Amino acid sequence: MRYFLLCFLFLVISCYNDDDYLTEKTIAESEISSKDFIIAHRGCWEYNIAPQNSRESLKRALALNIYGTEFDVRQTKDGLLVVNHDDIFNGLAIAQSTYLELCQYALSNGETLPLLEDFLDIKNKSVSSVKLIVELKSCIVSDVVSLINQYSLQQQVEYISFSKSYCLQLVNMGYGNQTYYLSGNFTPAEIKEFGIGGIDYENSVFVNHPTYIDESKELGLKTIVWTVNNVNSVIDYISKGVIVTTDNPAKFVR
Repeated sequence: MRYFLLCFLFLVISCYNDDDYLTEKTIAESEISSKDFIIAHRGCWEYNIAPQNSRESLKRALALNIYGTEFDVRQTKDGLLVVNHDDIFNGLAIAQSTYLELCQYALSNGETLPLLEDFLDIKNKSVSSVKLIVELKSCIVSDVVSLINQYSLQQQVEYISFSKSYCLQLVNMGYGNQTYYLSGNFTPAEIKEFGIGGIDYENSVFVNHPTYIDESKELGLKTIVWTVNNVNSVIDYISKGVIVTTDNPAKFVR
């Protein structure tokens, strides 16, 4: 009987993941500096109340004492810059639709599709030091930079992109140190040679290339990882000086 009880307890314990049994004390003891090492992935979101890339998710992220809040920028048929991850919004291709057409539909909390200028206006009215991490999806890079300049927010913005071309355009505009590459197909040395400020690679890239973190540090590059939600993994990355993009930013604020 004792044997079967022990087996049962082992089975129950093994079903928990790291997040289930790590306590707040464990997180505190890891000396996580949320201000310096946490980026909110598409804002501090909650389904239906503050959906991803919504104005409300941005406001919530700005209220946290974290490094930055990330969001995605695309451009409509009539040239307006909107915030949305996918290239399709409620069945409409953003690049082939006007903003008025897109505004026929709402986000799950009732908001209209946000414009980049809405996000910049919210940031300007905030006293938050949280940086805006602007992911360039499909847009004219100079249009994005120009709009950010109009709001005098260039020093509070950093850029990320899967497009090498977009990153190099930013380098040529003088924003290389604020630009980080996402695709993961270049070494830190190559990124340094391009004049790009750092790497922002998916977790698996660092798993497959464990030397990248130290190489980036030696080259003076910023190192960011996405998207990591496991507490132990976040703690491990932060201990190595890596900034972490996560879906659960509020978990790491103290």
